Amino acid sequence: MAEKYNIYLVNKSGSTRNFWLFLQPPEQMKADPGVFANSSACLSIINNAQGYNLFTVPVQYSVAAGASNEAVGLDVAITSNVPMLATLGKQYEADYVTCPPRQGPQLKEVGAGSSGLIDIVTNNFNKPGNEDHGWFANQSFGIQTAAGYIGMTWSPDPGVTRHIQPKFSFYVSTGDFDYNTLAQWTDVSTKAAEISLDKFSQFNCTVTLTETGDWTVTPGKPVVNVADDVVHALVSSHQSLCKAHENLLALTQSAPLQQPQLEGDPTFLDTVSSVVWQDNAVDGMVQSDMAYTFLKGRLSVGSALMAGFTFFLLSGVRFNIKGSTQQGSFQCEFDYSGDRSAKAVQDLFKPGAPLEFHK
Repeated sequence: MAEKYNIYLVNKSGSTRNFWLFLQPPEQMKADPGVFANSSACLSIINNAQGYNLFTVPVQYSVAAGASNEAVGLDVAITSNVPMLATLGKQYEADYVTCPPRQGPQLKEVGAGSSGLIDIVTNNFNKPGNEDHGWFANQSFGIQTAAGYIGMTWSPDPGVTRHIQPKFSFYVSTGDFDYNTLAQWTDVSTKAAEISLDKFSQFNCTVTLTETGDWTVTPGKPVVNVADDVVHALVSSHQSLCKAHENLLALTQSAPLQQPQLEGDPTFLDTVSSVVWQDNAVDGMVQSDMAYTFLKGRLSVGSALMAGFTFFLLSGVRFNIKGSTQQGSFQCEFDYSGDRSAKAVQDLFKPGAPLEFHK
């Protein structure tokens, strides 16, 4: 598995900004005006955002070939749609057809290449004739990250081999870019943060856009407010608890929840079948004494009860059983007294709701 490097992003600029990630070009391609920056890796980050925002970049390069009715050029959206993972010291061949008909290229590994380089060999094809038919070849080199593609794109020439020496360095910019839309390197690198391999500590570095619009690049993770981490942990825990409760309700509604009574086990699980409110709970009218509510009812359950249970719990609320449960009975009489409203208590008794009986 390829090693992964994390680029953490901190926005202190005072407003929401779009952070774009670009792969720096190899030296032999840097001055080539026909090679354009290409990225779809972008994160929108609010000012002083909580938690972590980051790009995760694997050390796994890729080569790609494509053809479309769009010519490679500035501000053109290009995606080389025949990709292949690339390894240093290997050679890859891109085969383009001569029109007609319009067809996409083929890409394959053909064996050993230059030591420490990635070679891309382009076959012989009629490039001018294809372009006269409105069919334009393209080639790309870069890295596919979880956030999107970062790399570079050019128009290949027939019979030419490109020798690429990868440079594991990056730009982070907040310029006006668009997804997979080709850009000039001067536009990408101007007013951008430059991240080289020596800026990482334990595979992490932090890029900060400051209050004055300047960039700082520091090794390691950013310092995050402990309270923010606690809040995120609590929110995550609460979401997990809600999901677990939802799954439990779905389970109990699809089939009666039963638990055999084991010797010495003081509890018994069952589910609500129905309830009839008695005497003091007719048509929603209940007896109440200012701060307290008093309710009585007869509960029907999904399976036969064991003898001797004196109370049950429903959604954490305790209900006392009149006397105790009878062996084999499917019903019991109960009462409630407490500070919850009558409606809140009655709403708990939904068919299929889980019950926990205690002695």
